[in-house]
Amino acid sequence: MRIKQFRNLIIFPICLLLFNACEELLIYKLRKVLRNDWIYVATLIITFVICFGFIANWLAPHISKAIEHGHKKSKKRAGRVGIITFFTILSALIFWLYFVVYTKGPQYLLPIQWR
Repeated sequence: MRIKQFRNLIIFPICLLLFNACEELLIYKLRKVLRNDWIYVATLIITFVICFGFIANWLAPHISKAIEHGHKKSKKRAGRVGIITFFTILSALIFWLYFVVYTKGPQYLLPIQWR
């Protein structure tokens, strides 16, 4: 698989993974604030609709630019090894994010005052 194809294939999953992590945080915070199940579910649906629009129109292009920038810098500085290192670090960050969310809980991504 060529690097450009890999780079293009990684943008959408990263956006979805970030959305899922944010979803876990949102559910954690809303459950503490909203006690009525009807209002809770309606708020979740409305928030998810807004968040999907945000991801499609703002986050995905910015992630694409950041990955493109990181790819070019790492290739310029270290060649193929730099590209592999860049994608390894990116994957490790996503892994760490999910590790924290699903082993300790989403609240551990928040500052102590927000818990």
